[in-house]
Amino acid sequence: MWWSVCAILGGIISAIYLFLSWNFNYWRKLNVTGPKPRLLFGNLPNVLMQKQHIFYEYQTIYNDFKSEPAVGYFSVRTPQLMVRDPELIKEVLIKGFRYFSVNNFSDIVDEKSDPLFGRNPFSLSGDKWKARRAEATPAFTHSRIKTLAPLMDEVCGRMSEYLMKHNGNALDTKELTTKYTTDVVSSCIFAIDAQSFSKDKPEIREMGRRMMDFSFSAQLVLMVTTFLPSIRNLYKFTFVPRDVEQFFIRIMKDAIRHRKENNIVRHDYLDYLLSLQAKKQISEIDMAGHGVSFFADGLETSSLIMTYCLCDLASNPEVQHRLREEIRHVQATRGDLDYDNIGEMIYLDQVLNESLRLHPIVPVLAKRCTESTILIGPKDKQIPVSAGTTVVVPLLVQLDSQYYPDPKKYNPERFSPENGGIKPYRERGVFFPFSEGPRMCLGMRFAIAQMKRGLVEILDKFELSLNSKTQVPLSDFKSEPVVGYFSVRTPQLMIRDPELIKEVMIKGFRYFAANEFSDVVDEKSDPLFARNPFSLSGEKWKTRRAEITPAFTNNRIKALSTLMDEVCDRMTAYVKKQNSSALDTKELMAKYTTDVVSNCVFAIDAQSFSKDKPEIREMGRRIMDFNFAAQLILMVTTFLPSIKNFYKFSFIPKEVEHFFIRIMQDAIRHRKDNNVVRNDYLDHLLSLQEKKQISEIDMAGHGVSFFADGFETSSLVMTYCLYDLASHPEIQSRLRDEIRNVQANKGGVNYDTIGEMTYLDQVLNESLRLHPIIPVLAKRCTEDTVLVGPKGKKIPVSAGTTVTIPYFVQLDPQYYQDPEKFDPERFSPENGGTKPYRERGVFLPFGEGPRMCLGMRFAIAQVKRGIVEILDKFELTVNAKTQVPLTFEPKMFMLYPVGGIWLDYKSIK
Repeated sequence: MWWSVCAILGGIISAIYLFLSWNFNYWRKLNVTGPKPRLLFGNLPNVLMQKQHIFYEYQTIYNDFKSEPAVGYFSVRTPQLMVRDPELIKEVLIKGFRYFSVNNFSDIVDEKSDPLFGRNPFSLSGDKWKARRAEATPAFTHSRIKTLAPLMDEVCGRMSEYLMKHNGNALDTKELTTKYTTDVVSSCIFAIDAQSFSKDKPEIREMGRRMMDFSFSAQLVLMVTTFLPSIRNLYKFTFVPRDVEQFFIRIMKDAIRHRKENNIVRHDYLDYLLSLQAKKQISEIDMAGHGVSFFADGLETSSLIMTYCLCDLASNPEVQHRLREEIRHVQATRGDLDYDNIGEMIYLDQVLNESLRLHPIVPVLAKRCTESTILIGPKDKQIPVSAGTTVVVPLLVQLDSQYYPDPKKYNPERFSPENGGIKPYRERGVFFPFSEGPRMCLGMRFAIAQMKRGLVEILDKFELSLNSKTQVPLSDFKSEPVVGYFSVRTPQLMIRDPELIKEVMIKGFRYFAANEFSDVVDEKSDPLFARNPFSLSGEKWKTRRAEITPAFTNNRIKALSTLMDEVCDRMTAYVKKQNSSALDTKELMAKYTTDVVSNCVFAIDAQSFSKDKPEIREMGRRIMDFNFAAQLILMVTTFLPSIKNFYKFSFIPKEVEHFFIRIMQDAIRHRKDNNVVRNDYLDHLLSLQEKKQISEIDMAGHGVSFFADGFETSSLVMTYCLYDLASHPEIQSRLRDEIRNVQANKGGVNYDTIGEMTYLDQVLNESLRLHPIIPVLAKRCTEDTVLVGPKGKKIPVSAGTTVTIPYFVQLDPQYYQDPEKFDPERFSPENGGTKPYRERGVFLPFGEGPRMCLGMRFAIAQVKRGIVEILDKFELTVNAKTQVPLTFEPKMFMLYPVGGIWLDYKSIK
């Protein structure tokens, strides 16, 4: 019976798994690059989980595949395509419009299920869309919008009176601009005064808010259609609540009746609809549909754009001042701030366009392919698109440094007449705030007119400054000194403020002396990893650290440099023997560091350059492998942190443990039997054994700590540094010149002369900054304490809380100008080297404070020696096999590049 139940459950689970994942190779089969989807969520988990705005999901996809013209991803289990290349964007929006004429939600509603949203041109397709668009287009001519300008003037007068009553007080600008646009569109469409500036919650504003609200039912519709797209063909949904629908139908009927009974002519949008009714006999429900389309499009989007623009002006007082001067000049020379005069304000155009660029109000334009086609990308790459596929056009292209220098900077000058205004950007396909092509926003002219009129009114009467209630930067945590988050159900704390980083790592070390995994293992469960200072705390940590600190003095490391020289010779010979100039540099560097540390620790030749898979290299790889067992440990301790108190785990497999204990015992026996003195790390351990009677298992623990820390991390650092040099030939050439100069003037390359290479220091430090090899340093609070942040903010931290220090501080534009640029000059002697950044708490590649990496000096020595050897003998270029931009292996804790880093090594004669 039990087995039958298990078989049935297994069958159900298998069926669900197959249903959710069977299509996950869709884009791979079409040779379209994209991120690996996750079961149940695809590549847009926050569509369902709602942890953050979907904008950030699209941003990640866009930024992770910068070299790709298009990216294939999954919404749950449905394949979708993001087009990144500007020429493909124009193809989708303009040239190939016949294939992408339908918006993504065009088949979710119809006029029966949702009489108002079902009549909005946005949700229509085919002939219905053409007919509705043709009906509405004449309402948005220049002359018709000009006739609506006096209605905007009236609302501006009421807005100024409202602001005068609140003069000097902080206001929620989004709420203010919504009051303005509500009054404008209500007057233009329904000929009513919405009383937004006199009533707290006017009915039409609340109904408009509910219409735009992404309610639970709307979320449910999105979820169902995401899991089961075919349901759209069987069932049509309702987005506008019935009472909201009835409200707008009623006020439209009332407005029509009042206008007809009193023979009123007002030259507004309702007048246009009445003339359209007379000509084409459209129904009152059609008129209500047109009215609600205008209302929805003109209310929320315009108020949001105005809000961002006013925020930009408040944040940039010099721009605000210049725009106010333009307004004053027009008043002085033209008389009034009317529709025509505002239309001639050139700088106002620049300001508004820059805000539209910098703050897209939707992350993507989502189109549905109606007929199978093939997009042709750069280098004639073919991208097949099947009928029914959703194709998204990311407005993130407006924030891409490839098209806009310093894209996060608010700079209206990029749209100046001297620079051609917006024309060159539109022609290139990288500026489309109102979309582009036949489905370009129909009400764009009206939206721009009402926004400009409102902005001019406010700038003319008021000076703007940001209130401290505004979170800057907008909508993230960059203004917060710390951020609380959860790992499953366990609260953790991320430290962002540099002063607090120094507090945790240096000044308040007594409270954060333990690493996160300090209590996960012990010496019985994992004899080697438990003896690594990284996993120890308290007195044991102090003792182990004190034992090995003398092994890393300058003199001892200098004594090991001749061993590094020998390995460098073998590495050069190996590279020159290869049939192909293209080599996986991560693998090459791992061979180098394996040979160096094996020689220094165990006094053995690992033979990495002569054997395909030397045993010690494979065993070392298994130590660093974040395998299923390690993942399971992490999962269990995350769900049940208290399990650490009564059960200890093992990270190093037993056969790996026995291998390293054996080679340590062999090395000790050989050294003692033959009275060998070599001035290496093993010599230090033997003298330590003699003085403190430490056991051979203790010596093996020290040896494995040195081996694990010295070979994998250093090889990764070297890989990224060589990649940076290959990507920047002018920097590579300058560093090679420094090496040549030292060789000519100092007699050769050795430990001392390498230590004098200033530019090498700069290059290595910049690479360490740009490519942290782990995302965070994780500390465990050992005693309740209170951190004090900026402005005296108190942050209580309880004992047992994990506190993370993010290496992303090294990539923060707040501390590093143009942080994504590889620029060794930021660490030049004239700029103080790394000292000012370390003192500030924003440069910590080896950690900081008492738990700073003990082997840092050795790591830097072997890294520098290897880099100098490569640069002296070979010229480097990036091979096409390298996936640019770099992405990271999801199953590894350290930041390993996906696919490796392939460089071409050309011998220098």
